[in-house]
Amino acid sequence: MSVQESVGGDVTGWWPSDNESLSPYPLYRERFCREGGLQPVFSGRTVLLPLRPGLLLSMREGQALTDLRGKREVGPAMHLEILFAAEGYSVVSGSTERYPFKPNTVSLQVTSSAVVAEFFIPAGAVIRSLAVRFSGLYLDHLASKGGFAALCSGGGDPLLLSRGVDLVMRPLSPALRPLASQILATEGATDGERLFLEAKILELISVVLSTPASGGGQSQTEPTKTALSRRDHKKIGQARELLIGDLDKTWKIKDLARHVGMNENKLKAGFRQIYDNSIYAYLQDWRMRAASHRLKQGEDSVTGVALSVGYSNPAHFAKVFRRYFGVSPSRYAEDGAPGPKKDNETY
Repeated sequence: MSVQESVGGDVTGWWPSDNESLSPYPLYRERFCREGGLQPVFSGRTVLLPLRPGLLLSMREGQALTDLRGKREVGPAMHLEILFAAEGYSVVSGSTERYPFKPNTVSLQVTSSAVVAEFFIPAGAVIRSLAVRFSGLYLDHLASKGGFAALCSGGGDPLLLSRGVDLVMRPLSPALRPLASQILATEGATDGERLFLEAKILELISVVLSTPASGGGQSQTEPTKTALSRRDHKKIGQARELLIGDLDKTWKIKDLARHVGMNENKLKAGFRQIYDNSIYAYLQDWRMRAASHRLKQGEDSVTGVALSVGYSNPAHFAKVFRRYFGVSPSRYAEDGAPGPKKDNETY
């Protein structure tokens, strides 16, 4: 049995046994366990960003390559988790009660002490999620009786309460969805992006605090959901991997649908439902991320970077890049960017 520890952007360590000391990140740690050694267990993006003392952001987008079993530990803190897409369940240590991972939900948690839970994610499951964890060291007033903790107070599961966890679940509201998507679309690689992330996190917390608990923020403008089976989720995840695995290739949607064995309309609707974006807009986001990284690394000229991410016209690439980052590609390569910027967005 091998154990993978996810810290930072990728899997960076192996724990040979359960007899390990507490994580260097007291707010959160996780580990994957599987038979068979060091094979990859997850395809996609996993980011863990300590933004400030007492503030930790984790983001995950991708697909489980095998059945995943593991453990996660959270410290005494407040937790805001958003699941766009997920499958599986968790079990708090010391109990047998399963708490399923439900897509399009928000969970608000207050933990009074360190809590360990086991989790299971089935092979092929598409995961798209983010979690904000903060302690009193960051926002002490939100731990007070009238702050974040008040949203959970009295509404928790008795079993969890007995283990120091106050948990409330809500549907993901239209007000929270775009904020969460903006956070997920940001790497946090530069100082400007990290400030952008912190601002969006504060805005996210503000919206949660101002949303009435009853109804979970449901709205008549919430889009109709397409019924997706587990097999559909797997195929949509495969389509995503094809898109981002070769950024200089532009797929026709009908060819992408045929390649993964799915109806074209269902692929488009399901992709938007899971990833909160159209197929081409999602691909453009990933192309801009890759371009920004390559420019900062000095890997190539602006024209070379443009070609490597699928833009045969450098002028068009520069126009799109400026819309995202607020500066030209050449300026970004020299100075970095103030943070992601999109159409009609000011901050």
